[in-house]
Amino acid sequence: MPAATALPLTGTWKISFIKGGPELPPALETTDLKSWTDLGGDEAKRFGGTARYRLEFDFDLLAARHPMKTTSAPAFSAYPDWLLDLGEIRDSARVILNGKEIATAWSLPFRVHLYSSQYKPGRNVLELDVTNLAANRIRYMDQNQLPWKIMRDSKVVNINYRPFDTSAWPLTSSGLLGPVTLTPLRNFRPQGCRLSASRDQPLLARTMFRHQSSLMRSHRFPLALAACATPPSAPMPSRPPAA
Repeated sequence: MPAATALPLTGTWKISFIKGGPELPPALETTDLKSWTDLGGDEAKRFGGTARYRLEFDFDLLAARHPMKTTSAPAFSAYPDWLLDLGEIRDSARVILNGKEIATAWSLPFRVHLYSSQYKPGRNVLELDVTNLAANRIRYMDQNQLPWKIMRDSKVVNINYRPFDTSAWPLTSSGLLGPVTLTPLRNFRPQGCRLSASRDQPLLARTMFRHQSSLMRSHRFPLALAACATPPSAPMPSRPPAA
């Protein structure tokens, strides 16, 4: 669960277009995240594919700005887990931290849990491979009468059974729109759990006891709470006798 408010992850984002077409737009740099159709030229407006966003940041400096940080603990250990919130993504992002792939964010909310083993004190490099929809590319192709409806059913129509034409579509927002934030997390353990590894308790309870740390760290509370539903004063059910 959140330990305090989110911190904005700011700096100079370096954007390079790595895969797609009809051609790869020139590289960009920005401190103000917005659609790459607004940041780039005509090439970016008609581009459909993947762009890599790269940001270098100092984790110690970031944590030092946090009001709840204690002076007795290093910045990188005061909050072992953090929540990376990417804000608005158009339309999916592969998250890479210090050269290692962490996760793929493909639906709302675009959030990724960062564990202490995945970042390091001092300088860190965050890379996001963001892929947009093909809407802007096929819009450009229809505007220039380039063939793209290469499929078995060549009579592609719209909902009114008219020829499908995207040339009048507005530009679709693409890329990382943000804002990008980091929120320190603290572990949460429900009170009143009677999880133990005694032989007379159900297999679920013993399994939960072995894995409760990872469950709490991943915030899978419903499963954990289901095993803790029995009040502390009530006896735990005995294991069914073997057949």
